[in-house]
Amino acid sequence: MTKFVRYLYLFTVIIGGSIFLIDWHTGLVSKLIKSSKSQPLRSQIDVDALPAKPEEDAGDLLKRWEALSQKNDWQTILDETENRPDHVAMAYRTLAILESGEHPNLLLEAMTNLNKLIRVHNLPNKLGTRLVRALGDPEAPGPTARENLEAYRDIINSLGIATQPSSLKKLRELEKLAAEEDAEN
Repeated sequence: MTKFVRYLYLFTVIIGGSIFLIDWHTGLVSKLIKSSKSQPLRSQIDVDALPAKPEEDAGDLLKRWEALSQKNDWQTILDETENRPDHVAMAYRTLAILESGEHPNLLLEAMTNLNKLIRVHNLPNKLGTRLVRALGDPEAPGPTARENLEAYRDIINSLGIATQPSSLKKLRELEKLAAEEDAEN
């Protein structure tokens, strides 16, 4: 029996210590305990007793979003068009994401919306054309070979892959292109 108690004590210390270390480093155990505590009872709301939500005039919204886009107030457009399924709201949201350039985490959503909006015709305020322009000007010059080289150096240094053969090969190619570009200028 004493052997059993010793093993029970040993496993309790190991498991308890592991839980303590996990909680100390990540805080996940504390969050789990807080979320498992019972939530206070909430009062029931009679939906019929609430006033109805006023309908929004589509023309007013369109004018508002157009005015905001002219002022480059992209954040307000993003806030107002979030979770709206209509094509105009989706187009203004996509335009705001692409034009602002401050929301790289929303680029996937913008590309998905753009794919859906390709099939939509007659968007107001020339939104279709503006969306294409927001993607970028194909005739605008891209980065120089020197800029590409510096950016690649920063990337491989930050990732710590500067000694891999493929990284070194690409680095040498970019250095050669940068040297050719410098020779032309």
